[in-house]
Amino acid sequence: MSKVTLFTPGPVQVNPKWMEAMAQPFFHHRGREFEQLMRQLQPKLQYTFQTQQPVMVMAGSGTLAMESAVRNLFAVGEHVLVVSIGYFGDVFAKIATLCGLQVTMLSFEKGTAAQAEDIAQAIAKDSTISGVLVTHHETATGVANDLKSIAEVVKETEALLVVDAISGLVIHELKMDEWEIDCVLTASQKSYFLPPGLAMCACSQKAWKKMHALPAKSYYQDWRLYEQMWRTKQQTPFTPPIPLLVGLNYACDAIIEEGLDNLQARHQAIRMFVQKQVIESGYELAPTDPHAQGNVLVAIRVDQGAKNITDYLESHGFMVAPGQGEEIETIFRIGCIGYLEKSDFENLFATLVAYKN
Repeated sequence: MSKVTLFTPGPVQVNPKWMEAMAQPFFHHRGREFEQLMRQLQPKLQYTFQTQQPVMVMAGSGTLAMESAVRNLFAVGEHVLVVSIGYFGDVFAKIATLCGLQVTMLSFEKGTAAQAEDIAQAIAKDSTISGVLVTHHETATGVANDLKSIAEVVKETEALLVVDAISGLVIHELKMDEWEIDCVLTASQKSYFLPPGLAMCACSQKAWKKMHALPAKSYYQDWRLYEQMWRTKQQTPFTPPIPLLVGLNYACDAIIEEGLDNLQARHQAIRMFVQKQVIESGYELAPTDPHAQGNVLVAIRVDQGAKNITDYLESHGFMVAPGQGEEIETIFRIGCIGYLEKSDFENLFATLVAYKN
């Protein structure tokens, strides 16, 4: 199999040293060594979430985290406001609907961020709204929402603010406790630069109280079981992907060593370099609001033929992401995260220019 460099927004190119560590013989998840690993991990994860609340770790994708939040925090028939700026915001609405919630959609034009004042107006119009579900960074378009301003609006109400930060956490500022966000969800293959397989969730005391007042609606996703295990044994209720947890420990150490501010500034610089290369290569940026551009990826718009471009790049050893849903032929996306060097991007764009010419 030929080597392909990942420029996708997740899964991403993983540090080879972390891969080597994850390939080592591992231990049993009911033993002391595993408990020691989980005790080490917890404060590190809390740093990345910027919270003093416990962070749950589940075996699964980020979508599992989204669904488990809906199942644990809301009763069937409750009313939630889903704020969507693209494909993954719409996914949140589908999950909520399938879980029996009443959903009001507040959708914004693709390529733009959500506006806090519009969210405030939507909540003011309906006092039955008990939750606001929002995406931190929309991976389909590369747009990041201003979570701080959204949180300022929602915290003045009784509604829970649930944030899909699967691609946004760590790369963008998110201060869970300070901003009074009730639930933050993420996964290993984006924010932590690891292979896929781990979903992570943290909740405010307000959200925990709400959860404990509701009946369980799932077995595998019942957060009470996770809570019981970390309070008693520092274990997970079900068999976890142990090598990934070993990798997560390395990833958290790297994030802490660099510092969140430095890491975010570095990825902003990478994103700006990639944007410059896109424009100089004769392509058009997809986001229409430059102030809303996130640092996880750069989305590029073409009239047609985006799939041909991604196939061409892959044949030359560069894997970029196609557009999502109906935009598979009009958008392709270059990830700015993962174990990548400047020379990797330069080689990618040389190939992209060759295709255009």
